[in-house]
Amino acid sequence: MDKDKLIIFRELLEKRKKEILKEIENQRKSFRREAGLGNMFDQTTDSSYRDEYFQARDNETEMLYQINEALERIESGIYGICEDCREEIPEGRLATKLFARLCVECRRKEEDDEM
Repeated sequence: MDKDKLIIFRELLEKRKKEILKEIENQRKSFRREAGLGNMFDQTTDSSYRDEYFQARDNETEMLYQINEALERIESGIYGICEDCREEIPEGRLATKLFARLCVECRRKEEDDEM
């Protein structure tokens, strides 16, 4: 992949990273606000809200991890190369999944093996 395209993908990854960090902060503030208004007679609702909050945070933390790994692959010169077959991952796939580690074919094989 040429340098100009790598710069674009790096910028997209950095932008998405900032968005996720902002989402996490907003959720944290919302959770604190909601927790402060908690009703001890409605512990089921509080517990459900808490579970949703932690599930969303876990998902976003995982996405941040994947984005950081993609940024490291850019720095090391292997971004856009499939980790299994070592072929280039099509730019269309990277555009839809910025942190893709596998080409579509290898991803399908991985999913089939998991079943």
